[in-house]
Amino acid sequence: GKAARAKLVGFLDLFSSVSGARQAARQALLDRVFRAFLARPDAAVAKAALECVLVSKPKGVTPYAAHLRALLDDHSLRDELVKFSLARDVQPEHRLLFTPVLVRVLFGRFLAKSVKAKKRSSKDAPAAR
Repeated sequence: GKAARAKLVGFLDLFSSVSGARQAARQALLDRVFRAFLARPDAAVAKAALECVLVSKPKGVTPYAAHLRALLDDHSLRDELVKFSLARDVQPEHRLLFTPVLVRVLFGRFLAKSVKAKKRSSKDAPAAR
């Protein structure tokens, strides 16, 4: 529920504030966990997970952090989808590292949009009337 979500976001915020994350035990495992949370439909969890990913300053992701943050913001999502071009805005040598992060973020955002649409349409269903 909401309490578990709040705790998860709190833990992710804690991890994102640790500057020496590279020395942390099992950093590869933590990085996989943070990247998995990027695909969550909950924007707060995905935003906190993105900050955790960015702490380790991955070369192919860090230059595009502003784009990723804009994709995680409901107010700028649509504009960023129109403006941002993988072919034009991402350097070829960064695409291999950046694309999996981008796909996870977009998957979570579109999943969130489909869940919202489903909830809205179920209210209009004949059984709900």
